[in-house]
Order: sequence, then C-alpha cells, then structure tokens
Amino acid sequence: MTATDVINNVLAGGLLGLLGQGIRMAVGLKKLSDENSRREENEPVNASRLIISLFIGFVAGALYVLVNKGFFKDDEYLFAIVAAGYAGADFIEGIFTTFINKRGNNTFGGPSSANGSTNAGNTNSNQGSNQAGKPDKPDDSGNS
Repeated sequence: MTATDVINNVLAGGLLGLLGQGIRMAVGLKKLSDENSRREENEPVNASRLIISLFIGFVAGALYVLVNKGFFKDDEYLFAIVAAGYAGADFIEGIFTTFINKRGNNTFGGPSSANGSTNAGNTNSNQGSNQAGKPDKPDDSGNS
C-alpha cells in the first residue's frame, strides 16, 4: 500500500466519520426541535458547535481507519467507520467538555459543573456540593 492509498483511505474514513456525526447531529437537532416546541422560550442552535462537532466526527473516523491499518476490508467495515464517527465524536466531546468544565471555561454549552448540577438559586451556604460533586450533608445542629 502506497502513501497515497493510506492518505485516500484516511480521508475516506474521515468523511465516513463525518457522516456518522452528521447522523448524530440530526438526531440531536430533532430532539432540540421537539423540546423547543414544548417551551415558551426556544433554545438557539449554536452553529459553531455544530461545525466543531462535525470536525470531531471526521477525526474519529480518520483515527479509526489509522488504528485498523488504513485499508477497507468489506461493507461491514464501512458501517463500523460511520459508527466510530457517531460514537467516537460523543466520546471525544465528553472528554473535552469534562476537561473544560474542570478548568472553569464552558465553551461546549454543557452544564456549568462537571457533574451536571448547577445549584442555581441556592442561598443556603450549608447546602450545595462538595469537591467530589456529591451533595453535602445537611447541618445537624438545627441551624438552617
């Protein structure tokens, strides 16, 4: 296999991964549309996040091809690359979201804490979450 063949296969794998991520994105947009139809205030679509998400799908598909020696075996292999784009993008986004949330910069639009709880509107200082993200025990002294 020549270098040109490897590059072509990696690019094809990336495009198939992008297709898998596109399927995942379509499902997510349908879910968002359904949720927005039940709400008074609609949640906007973040176009930059969609483009980044497609790129991550491309990377996931390309990495899958590289890990599997860079050549296409059969039709099942093609579906596996699409699945790698679908699931791989979810995995990669999850890792980056967790990393960014730990640093305190939330650019992926997920919850503001790594464990998904925001504790919004809580003015009682003895309630909330500890460093592990688990709720603190209530104050047993009777002071609330």
